[in-house]
Amino acid sequence: MNISDSYQPLLQTISLCAIIQTAALKARANSLEKYIPVAKDKADILELNHYFDDNGKRVFDQIILWNWHHSEGEHHVFAWRFAKQPGQIPQRNWSKNNYTIQWLDGKTLRYVESDSQRETWTQYDPEVHDRTFFRQSQRRELSRMRCPPKKPGNPNRN
Repeated sequence: MNISDSYQPLLQTISLCAIIQTAALKARANSLEKYIPVAKDKADILELNHYFDDNGKRVFDQIILWNWHHSEGEHHVFAWRFAKQPGQIPQRNWSKNNYTIQWLDGKTLRYVESDSQRETWTQYDPEVHDRTFFRQSQRRELSRMRCPPKKPGNPNRN
């Protein structure tokens, strides 16, 4: 018996849990979209990065959003967020032939689409490394939601 064979049931269970979590997040996002604003963005690459220290211990996971810059002929970071929930990993959208990621960012539901995605395991932070080539002040950042102005006579609206 191969060791990997003994882990097969566990891997199948983990995969099933990931599918269920993804479905739950999508259902939640669809219902939340009716009640809270959705900030939609497009990235050229969605990256799920796992950053490890020198001892091989995982320090954090992050989502890095990259866009192509024609003038320099390379990709640069335009935004990043810590991946705090299992549902924050890029998902394949077979109907649109792309990848999506969505998460609740404060009171805003964020939705990002991309034609490509990658998952990396590094002992350096790619987002910080990109700052040496492309300053943070040059980044476009994620779109901001503009809530509608308060209507007169509606004191409950924030």
